[in-house]
Amino acid sequence: MIEEAYVSFEVAKLLKAKGFLLECCSFGVYEYGQFKLAQYPMAMNVFDGDRVISAPTQQMACEWLRKEQNLSVEVYRTACGWIGCVVAIPSGTDIKFLEENGDDPASGQYTTHIKACEATIKYCLENLVKED
Repeated sequence: MIEEAYVSFEVAKLLKAKGFLLECCSFGVYEYGQFKLAQYPMAMNVFDGDRVISAPTQQMACEWLRKEQNLSVEVYRTACGWIGCVVAIPSGTDIKFLEENGDDPASGQYTTHIKACEATIKYCLENLVKED
């Protein structure tokens, strides 16, 4: 069975600040900074505070960036590791390649696609998406 990667606590906080709203569905949450899976469907607005923040999967965050911000997060495998890329929609223009500052000291790239995706989502939120 494939298990989806959830965004980190830091990215969850950025998503909330940028206006990401998780519709009613099952998802993870960060409560006092600790990750937990929600046991039942619940709306995001229940967690409108600093104590509990929704923790969407990386795929949910990428879909929100595509639909709401016209940014596509793409992850590529190279000979040296994984890199992320942000692409503008609908033009297809590459905005930023994240091929440095990864966790592999030899290449500077990322050692997994999950880490590359997380870094690319974070880059979008910190640099390209305006506050809600």
